[in-house]
Amino acid sequence: MKIIVNDANILIDLVDIKILPYFFQLKFEFHTTAIILDELFEEQKEALFPYIETGQLSVDNITEEDLMEILMIRATNPNLSEQDCSAFYQKLYFNTLTFEFPSENKTFYFSKDDIGKSHKIHKTLFPKEIDSIFPG
Repeated sequence: MKIIVNDANILIDLVDIKILPYFFQLKFEFHTTAIILDELFEEQKEALFPYIETGQLSVDNITEEDLMEILMIRATNPNLSEQDCSAFYQKLYFNTLTFEFPSENKTFYFSKDDIGKSHKIHKTLFPKEIDSIFPG
């Protein structure tokens, strides 16, 4: 499954809370754009570089034609940033997974057992060694 990271804050938070190794152990194909990476500080880009170098994070370049489309989207939505418009443009061509951070802290529970109101996520979405990644 291809996952598009279309908000720099997602990458910033992954770097800041030091969970990049865990994130990239998930068996997904991760993509972002150069426009999104441009929002990061150099040290944040450096933290992502090993994952880019190994192909775990693909950085899709925006072509001149893509940029024209993005600017057209921005012209009709002046309150959105160029980065927001590039994310919107990506959504037109890819399946994306995005999330908004809640205003209050949330607790996530993972269990191998069915515990009622939980949402099942198919086991093939996670690496075989998930127990060693998230012990307990």
